[in-house]
Amino acid sequence: MHNKAKTLSCLLALGLGLHAPLASAKVAEEQAKQLGGDQYTCMGAERAGSESGIPAYSGKWLDSWPGMVNPTGFDPGPYTDEKPLYVITADNVAKYADKLSEGHMALLKAYPKDFRIPVYPSHRDFRAP
Repeated sequence: MHNKAKTLSCLLALGLGLHAPLASAKVAEEQAKQLGGDQYTCMGAERAGSESGIPAYSGKWLDSWPGMVNPTGFDPGPYTDEKPLYVITADNVAKYADKLSEGHMALLKAYPKDFRIPVYPSHRDFRAP
Protein backbone atom coordinates (compact mmCIF):
# COMPACT_ATOMS: atom_id res chain seq x y z
CA MET A 1 0.00 0.00 0.00
CA HIS A 2 1.31 3.44 -0.93
CA ASN A 3 2.27 5.73 1.99
CA LYS A 4 -0.46 8.27 1.12
CA ALA A 5 -3.08 5.51 1.15
CA LYS A 6 -1.77 4.21 4.47
CA THR A 7 -1.89 7.69 5.98
CA LEU A 8 -5.40 8.28 4.67
CA SER A 9 -6.70 4.97 6.00
CA CYS A 10 -5.11 5.63 9.42
CA LEU A 11 -6.63 9.11 9.60
CA LEU A 12 -10.01 7.75 8.57
CA ALA A 13 -9.86 5.04 11.23
CA LEU A 14 -8.78 7.55 13.85
CA GLY A 15 -11.56 9.95 12.87
CA LEU A 16 -14.20 7.23 13.06
CA GLY A 17 -12.85 6.11 16.42
CA LEU A 18 -13.11 9.62 17.84
CA HIS A 19 -16.78 9.76 16.95
CA ALA A 20 -17.63 6.39 18.51
CA PRO A 21 -19.53 6.60 21.79
CA LEU A 22 -17.41 5.92 24.86
CA ALA A 23 -18.34 2.94 27.02
CA SER A 24 -18.75 3.59 30.70
CA ALA A 25 -18.40 1.06 33.49
CA LYS A 26 -20.06 3.29 36.05
CA VAL A 27 -22.86 1.88 38.17
CA ALA A 28 -25.25 3.68 40.43
CA GLU A 29 -23.85 4.42 43.88
CA GLU A 30 -26.64 2.37 45.48
CA GLN A 31 -25.65 -0.65 43.37
CA ALA A 32 -21.98 -0.21 44.20
CA LYS A 33 -22.79 -0.21 47.93
CA GLN A 34 -24.32 -3.69 47.54
CA LEU A 35 -21.02 -5.19 46.36
CA GLY A 36 -19.45 -7.41 49.00
CA GLY A 37 -22.72 -7.56 50.93
CA ASP A 38 -25.32 -10.27 51.41
CA GLN A 39 -26.54 -10.34 47.81
CA TYR A 40 -23.40 -9.76 45.67
CA THR A 41 -19.73 -10.64 45.89
CA CYS A 42 -17.12 -7.87 45.69
CA MET A 43 -16.88 -8.64 41.94
CA GLY A 44 -20.65 -8.33 41.41
CA ALA A 45 -21.61 -12.00 41.14
CA GLU A 46 -24.74 -13.19 42.91
CA ARG A 47 -23.96 -15.01 46.15
CA ALA A 48 -27.01 -17.24 45.95
CA GLY A 49 -26.96 -20.56 44.16
CA SER A 50 -29.47 -21.61 41.52
CA GLU A 51 -32.03 -24.33 40.97
CA SER A 52 -29.96 -25.57 38.01
CA GLY A 53 -27.18 -26.68 40.35
CA ILE A 54 -24.88 -23.67 40.69
CA PRO A 55 -23.88 -23.63 44.36
CA ALA A 56 -24.00 -20.57 46.56
CA TYR A 57 -20.75 -18.58 46.68
CA SER A 58 -18.72 -19.30 49.81
CA GLY A 59 -15.47 -17.46 48.99
CA LYS A 60 -13.81 -19.40 51.78
CA TRP A 61 -10.40 -19.52 50.07
CA LEU A 62 -8.20 -16.72 48.77
CA ASP A 63 -5.50 -17.73 46.24
CA SER A 64 -4.95 -21.21 47.73
CA TRP A 65 -6.54 -23.75 50.01
CA PRO A 66 -5.29 -25.15 53.33
CA GLY A 67 -2.76 -27.89 52.69
CA MET A 68 -1.70 -26.69 49.23
CA VAL A 69 1.62 -28.39 48.50
CA ASN A 70 2.88 -26.78 45.30
CA PRO A 71 1.40 -23.33 44.53
CA THR A 72 3.66 -22.82 41.49
CA GLY A 73 2.97 -26.11 39.73
CA PHE A 74 0.40 -28.85 39.45
CA ASP A 75 -1.53 -29.57 42.62
CA PRO A 76 -4.74 -31.60 42.36
CA GLY A 77 -6.62 -29.33 44.73
CA PRO A 78 -9.30 -29.79 47.35
CA TYR A 79 -11.75 -31.64 45.07
CA THR A 80 -9.38 -34.34 43.87
CA ASP A 81 -11.49 -37.20 45.27
CA GLU A 82 -14.72 -36.10 43.59
CA LYS A 83 -16.33 -38.38 41.04
CA PRO A 84 -18.10 -37.02 37.95
CA LEU A 85 -21.86 -36.54 38.15
CA TYR A 86 -22.06 -38.06 34.67
CA VAL A 87 -19.90 -38.57 31.60
CA ILE A 88 -21.01 -37.47 28.13
CA THR A 89 -19.96 -39.86 25.38
CA ALA A 90 -20.89 -40.52 21.76
CA ASP A 91 -23.40 -43.09 23.06
CA ASN A 92 -25.41 -40.63 25.20
CA VAL A 93 -24.79 -37.36 23.31
CA ALA A 94 -28.49 -36.95 22.41
CA LYS A 95 -29.41 -36.84 26.11
CA TYR A 96 -27.07 -33.86 26.72
CA ALA A 97 -27.21 -32.15 23.31
CA ASP A 98 -28.80 -29.00 24.81
CA LYS A 99 -25.73 -28.51 27.00
CA LEU A 100 -23.10 -28.96 24.26
CA SER A 101 -21.55 -26.65 21.70
CA GLU A 102 -21.20 -27.57 18.03
CA GLY A 103 -17.50 -28.16 18.73
CA HIS A 104 -18.25 -30.66 21.49
CA MET A 105 -20.69 -32.50 19.23
CA ALA A 106 -18.14 -32.58 16.39
CA LEU A 107 -15.45 -34.02 18.67
CA LEU A 108 -17.82 -36.69 19.99
CA LYS A 109 -18.70 -37.62 16.41
CA ALA A 110 -15.10 -37.58 15.13
CA TYR A 111 -13.66 -39.55 18.06
CA PRO A 112 -16.55 -41.66 19.40
CA LYS A 113 -14.34 -44.12 21.27
CA ASP A 114 -11.81 -41.62 22.67
CA PHE A 115 -13.49 -38.27 23.37
CA ARG A 116 -15.62 -37.98 26.49
CA ILE A 117 -16.70 -35.15 28.76
CA PRO A 118 -16.78 -35.87 32.50
CA VAL A 119 -19.05 -33.37 34.27
CA TYR A 120 -18.16 -32.60 37.88
CA PRO A 121 -20.02 -30.70 40.59
CA SER A 122 -19.55 -26.94 40.51
CA HIS A 123 -17.85 -25.02 43.33
CA ARG A 124 -17.67 -21.33 44.15
CA ASP A 125 -15.19 -21.38 47.00
CA PHE A 126 -12.37 -19.12 45.76
CA ARG A 127 -12.45 -15.35 45.96
CA ALA A 128 -10.47 -12.74 44.12
CA PRO A 129 -7.75 -10.87 46.01
